[in-house]
Amino acid sequence: MAARPFSVMLKPVGASCNLACGYCYYRDKPTGWMTEATLDLATRQVLEAHPGRELEMGWHGGEPTLRGLPFYRRAVAMQMRLARGRRVRNVLQTNGTRIDAEWAAFLAQAQFLVGLSIDGPPALHDAARGGGHPEAVAALRLLRRYQVDTNVLCVVGPHNVDAPVAVYEHLVGLGAVALQFIPAHAPASIDAHEYGRFMVAILDRWRRDIGRVFVQDIEVALQSRLGLPASRCINRERCGDQLVIEADGTVYACDHAVDEAHRLGRLGDDRLVDLLDHPALRALGDDKARLATACRRCRFVASCHGACPLRRETATGVAALCKGYRAFYGAFS
Repeated sequence: MAARPFSVMLKPVGASCNLACGYCYYRDKPTGWMTEATLDLATRQVLEAHPGRELEMGWHGGEPTLRGLPFYRRAVAMQMRLARGRRVRNVLQTNGTRIDAEWAAFLAQAQFLVGLSIDGPPALHDAARGGGHPEAVAALRLLRRYQVDTNVLCVVGPHNVDAPVAVYEHLVGLGAVALQFIPAHAPASIDAHEYGRFMVAILDRWRRDIGRVFVQDIEVALQSRLGLPASRCINRERCGDQLVIEADGTVYACDHAVDEAHRLGRLGDDRLVDLLDHPALRALGDDKARLATACRRCRFVASCHGACPLRRETATGVAALCKGYRAFYGAFS
């Protein structure tokens, strides 16, 4: 059993997707379908290794629903057999294009948390994602009808960074009450000024919806101001506790570090509990905790802790979006 809690992100179809989002950082990663044997092995090893009474298993892609509903029924059934009284929280991130009533009923019954990607009004959403806005909206309505816990994830990129209020009001107008805004990175990056301006506008508009709409970015900022632990990895003092299991069972240190330098091993060849002590995983956590002088002196260091160590400027060691974070956190003052 592992010495500390962790979560896993499973990639049941790797980078395979039925859309072609221009900002996708995962499109050049491995593709292929996870076999039922690999699913069973991953489930067993995660449950054997995790020390807590509650644990989280995330299902991402690409587009994870491509693997089909029977695969997820099997996953949940096996979790129930092996949980031994523990609670497994499943999180599915989807573009929504394949969610129908059968999917929604299953997600409700199995108590999944669903992250649904919508980038704003139709023209903005479809410009970056190659379509899919009507299907995503239909999915949101279905998920709400079946009372599935759903967050709407909006990627902030060149396609929508100049329209923060329009994006926010569109999502809230669809009935979304839990939002998160993720800045795009290469190949469709935005700069720190654009990101900061966008998030400050979101904060200003959200003030009219306090208690009715919940924005993860705002909640995390408020957590730091109250001295509470951050609920998001990029805002913590350390990281290195969120593993990725690819479709073929290969394990990596992070969703943003699926490369040879951060390859930990492969299920079937290695035990997951042993991989949690891999030097590459410890090094990632050490990199997160190692702050540049400018960060240590910053009055907002407790809010971001240098952000993601994989998104820092090589020359300075400072987050590429640092000025944007500072503008956003400063707007709470």
